[in-house]
Amino acid sequence: MEQAGEGYAFVVCDGVSTSRESETASSQAAQGIAGSLAKALKNGGISDAEALMRHAIAAEEAGLAAHPARGAGDNPPSTTVVAALVADGRATVAWVGDSRAYWIGPTGGARQLTSDHSWVNDVVSAGEMTADQAEKDPQAHAITRWLGADAGENSEADTAQFPIAAPGILLLCTDGLWNYAATPEAMAQIVRNAQPPDADALTLARNLIAFANEKGGHDNITALVLCLP
Repeated sequence: MEQAGEGYAFVVCDGVSTSRESETASSQAAQGIAGSLAKALKNGGISDAEALMRHAIAAEEAGLAAHPARGAGDNPPSTTVVAALVADGRATVAWVGDSRAYWIGPTGGARQLTSDHSWVNDVVSAGEMTADQAEKDPQAHAITRWLGADAGENSEADTAQFPIAAPGILLLCTDGLWNYAATPEAMAQIVRNAQPPDADALTLARNLIAFANEKGGHDNITALVLCLP
């Protein structure tokens, strides 16, 4: 997370487990995108936040594309990304892959701000399978967009904006956390359970990670939290 002036830039990346040096890809992308967004915030005058975020993500995609496959059967360094830019009373979210962003209100209202780029989401949205059926399929954890040399046209970021008109929590996380919360309402309940009175954002993030580990911790777990008045 980067704070610059009156704004915040959040980035969460999750290295693709089937790719080589996935931790390098996720670290490189997270630092590069966060740096680009923080620089824009410091310079001020952001006229098109969605275009700015798409450009920042595309720049890191170009950098990862310089690390191609080494040979047959090799998957080059790859990662998912979800990023948020909070400034001027609104949040702008951009993502590639299945890392997610949530807005959670103080009285229980919850909203998933992203839509997974995944095989499961595609077939469920198309009405080809129910969510329960899709989750049991061998392709259940396949993503359809990512950042990496082999992504090609499958690296395009989607974006969304929403006004921050009331207090709440902005949460960015990997599937290592949201796999244990099937719906936004379930995630909101997990957040409320993990947030003791007067807890700060860092304590809440640590408690969410502890929760996922207690549930089995079967995947990389990252949680970034911003508590907004």
